[in-house]
Amino acid sequence: MTAFQSSQTLEFLKPEGITGKDTTLSISLPTLIVDEVQAESIKSSTKNGGALLNFLSTGNFFIALILGGSMQQLFGMIRAMQMLILPGMSSVPIPSHSLIFFSACAIIAALDMLDAASYFEEWWEFKETDALTDSFDMYGMGDKNFIINSGSYFVYQSMVLFFILGNAFVNKLAVCNAKSKWWREIGIKYYVADIKQGIWDGSVKLFMETYIDLCFCALLNDYAFFESYFNKDWREFWQGYPNIMCSSITMIYTVLVFVFPLWGLYGICKNFGNLQDPVVDSKIGMFYRDNRTQYMHQALYNIVFLVRRGLSVMILIYMVDTPFFQLSLFMIFSTFNLNYIAHSKPLLQMKDNYIEVFNEICICIVAHIMVNLLNLSIPFDLKDNFGWILIGVSLFNVCVNLCITFWASIKLGWL
Repeated sequence: MTAFQSSQTLEFLKPEGITGKDTTLSISLPTLIVDEVQAESIKSSTKNGGALLNFLSTGNFFIALILGGSMQQLFGMIRAMQMLILPGMSSVPIPSHSLIFFSACAIIAALDMLDAASYFEEWWEFKETDALTDSFDMYGMGDKNFIINSGSYFVYQSMVLFFILGNAFVNKLAVCNAKSKWWREIGIKYYVADIKQGIWDGSVKLFMETYIDLCFCALLNDYAFFESYFNKDWREFWQGYPNIMCSSITMIYTVLVFVFPLWGLYGICKNFGNLQDPVVDSKIGMFYRDNRTQYMHQALYNIVFLVRRGLSVMILIYMVDTPFFQLSLFMIFSTFNLNYIAHSKPLLQMKDNYIEVFNEICICIVAHIMVNLLNLSIPFDLKDNFGWILIGVSLFNVCVNLCITFWASIKLGWL
């Protein structure tokens, strides 16, 4: 007996009774949820935990963005979660409980506490596009539109701008009322030495920490451009203000995500040996301020960080029909990065290097387990156990990083 029925008699068909020129399935079958209560429990708990972690991470994000805190210490959890969920976005038949868990964990990695995408969809009407795959849809990328997939990025960018300008405005008021002791104290607290440099540093930090999301946004919309070219509906991307705005932003950020790492690489190589110079630091210091710069391979840590994420996104999008090669390349990237960090110890504080090694080990374990799930001969019970191992490794990683993030928040005075 099979799970297929005749469209005429509604009787179950035997394998030998299925005939036709094309007997292949043209749609994907959803993962079977054996225990719905268990699945709902996992989904509810991970969503609630994700909301809490997202709130805490967002607070730390703005502390580091505005006050210049250590990116390695505050964003370690977000970086790790981004890389942990990437293998699940390939077309791997992972167990249902793992699928629910990772899709809920995408809340943390997205850093989209404000849910701006829902407002964009309500205010503007964009050309309709569909998800690249069912996996992308499960992870919150239900279409290929740049603005919708960007979440709250542009809101955060506006907040950075208004915060710096607001501080400068308050400082000006304090100067005008310098005779008052109260205003002098406020002026000292909100003093901005260089407004342009402050906006530049804040914007670049935001770009670097959301780089993987911007790669997804730009390359998915580019994929939609290529599809529209063959479907003869390219013009629809340039009809109406919302579509013109979205398409223009896509082209700009497509150039930026490719040029940005190359610009950093060129700047570090050209100025290596003189990286502590104030003029050089003001231009490209964001690429190495938290790194050791004694050796070239240490100074290039953030370049490796950006290139790896950019290549991972390209692999997920443009090798969508070859999950084995996707996961194999993820394993290669993870193994290379693990050896690179363990050998070069590029971060200034030794504990940050240990944290990065720990995160990379977790990512490497997840990638290796995902590859084994492609083996159709593995018994269902073993696959189910693999799913629980995936959840266990990810939860352990999140808990360790959450404790580190919580302690950093206390030290910075946020909690």
